[in-house]
Amino acid sequence: MNFSLYTPVFKNKNFMFLWLSQTTSRIAFQAVVFVLALLIFQTTKSNRAVAILMIASGLPAFLLNPFIGVIIDRGRRKLIMAMSNILRAIACLAFLLFPGNVAWSVFLISIFSIANAFFSPAESAVLPSYLTEKEIMPANSLFSFTVYTSLVLGGLFAGPALKLFGKDYVFIFLGALFFLSFILVALLPTTTDKGLWFKESLAFAHRTFFNPKNAFGKLDFTFLKSEFMKMIVDIKAGISYMKKNKTVAQASLILGATQVSDATLLVLAPGFSASVLHINLTDTSFVIMGPMVLGVALGAILVGQIGLHFNRRRGALRSYQIIAASIMLLGFTKRIPLSRIESRIPGFANSFFGVDFLAIAVLLIFILGFFSSFVEVPANATIQEKTDDNMRGRVYGVLSWFVTLTSALPVILSAFLADLLGVEKMALVIGISMLVSSSYIAKVAKEW
Repeated sequence: MNFSLYTPVFKNKNFMFLWLSQTTSRIAFQAVVFVLALLIFQTTKSNRAVAILMIASGLPAFLLNPFIGVIIDRGRRKLIMAMSNILRAIACLAFLLFPGNVAWSVFLISIFSIANAFFSPAESAVLPSYLTEKEIMPANSLFSFTVYTSLVLGGLFAGPALKLFGKDYVFIFLGALFFLSFILVALLPTTTDKGLWFKESLAFAHRTFFNPKNAFGKLDFTFLKSEFMKMIVDIKAGISYMKKNKTVAQASLILGATQVSDATLLVLAPGFSASVLHINLTDTSFVIMGPMVLGVALGAILVGQIGLHFNRRRGALRSYQIIAASIMLLGFTKRIPLSRIESRIPGFANSFFGVDFLAIAVLLIFILGFFSSFVEVPANATIQEKTDDNMRGRVYGVLSWFVTLTSALPVILSAFLADLLGVEKMALVIGISMLVSSSYIAKVAKEW
């Protein structure tokens, strides 16, 4: 492999600050979600309870995402990322105020959701500002590596952290990671975005709350009304832009479809560990997330090497189908006691066929992670290359809104059916659904 392609990126100080900030904040965020998922499943033994947590973590972002994209395009992206990290650090510490309180946990998860909804599109939108054209593909492979590995590293990290720090003090440690991410963002130089929205908003706040002549009951909301109407216009412009730019829309479609399946599988992970693989919940981090981390890492490295030399559309589509097939095969995976296998296989064949199906599950999870990189990297690179700088935040905002909207029903339905039918059957259903959707994507996504 030719790692020289990554050399300019690693020498880019600003990219390294941004990448390390992304790494720490994303791992911390996923660890928070996974710790809560483990604690809730441990208490309720219900996939539906975990699904409710996931919905609570996504609903505020769903409602705000279109507006967030506009704010990112009109505001200072560095400031947005910095404030997002500070807010999440404070939310982590706030868990200690009412430990174990479900309502308080749901409220704080909503705060995390809003802050994360600002951070993710902002980092994607600002990334090209610190790169040359030749650095975009390898940089995106590293960013994609972080996006997927943070999902699994957060889970990999959650179990040991929960054991080491306990269910309360683990949140102090995770809050420290968010503060570290804030420091890394603060080290970035300011980009060329003008940040008019923040300047106008600060001016309005000063006029309203610091002017003694302006009584609280006589506030002038003309500015807020005008800003809201401007946002509506900008949201429509973002959707219209994606309709006209078919390359961006089609890359967003397959990227969004993959992220929907990821969200659904995350909900089922604790149940899959307990009821199918029969392992301790805290060991989910190693058995499920470990192989996925390795797969994503190797996939991201490889796609960064060959990304300039293969058809992005064809590669992403085939990878999406392989992911679907891997999930389908997970539906047939069931840990079978060796005694049952040995009783049905005579003689020396036991030494070869008497294997634990856990090894097969681990291999399938590795394959799933590996080919996820072949969807994420080329799709993200295409969106960033083909989208105008002043529209990029809106495009990612619309994409996040689409993912949240389309994943809500599958997450709820799959969790409900998993409790009734079994997690392995739902894995089979998800895989089949992805294969069917790949036929539709292949028909409509022909221009990138």
